[in-house]
Amino acid sequence: MDVTYITSARDGSSLTEIQDLENVKDTVIGEQDIANKDMTVSLIGVSSAQNYYSCRDCKSKVEFDGKSVTCQKWVLTQKVSTLSVHWVVKLFVEDQATSRKFHLTAFDGIVQQLAARVKKSLDGISPEALKNALIDLNELEIACDTTKNTILELS
Repeated sequence: MDVTYITSARDGSSLTEIQDLENVKDTVIGEQDIANKDMTVSLIGVSSAQNYYSCRDCKSKVEFDGKSVTCQKWVLTQKVSTLSVHWVVKLFVEDQATSRKFHLTAFDGIVQQLAARVKKSLDGISPEALKNALIDLNELEIACDTTKNTILELS
C-alpha cells in the first residue's frame, strides 16, 4: 500500500512516502492521556483564595445576606447551617522539569489537602488567612489537567 503525505514547513512543502503504517494505526491516544499530566511544581505565589456557599438543590453559587441565602435559579431561600462551603484557590507555579510558569486552580478536596499540609483547617478560616498559610508551601507533586489548568491530585 503506497501512501503519500504532504507536510508544510517554513521553507516549503515536501512529499514523503511512508511504507509501513501497520504499527501506527493501532496506536490510540485519548484526550485524557494528553490532558492529564504528572509533574513536580514549585509554588511561586497564591493568586487568590475564595470560599462560597452553594445551593443544596442545584449546587450553584448562592449569595449570603447575613442570615440566609437565596438560590436565584430555584428562588429557594435556605438556612446557612445546611449549606456546604466550597473553596477555590489559584496558585502560580513553576514546572520543575521545564521551568514553565503558569496558574493552576485547586477546588474543594485539593484545597483541604493543601491546607492540611500547612496544618490549617478550612473551618472558620478566612480566605486571606488561607492565602498567607499556603504561601509556606514549596514543592508539590501533582496530577493536573493541562487543558483546564486544574489540580486533579496531590501526591
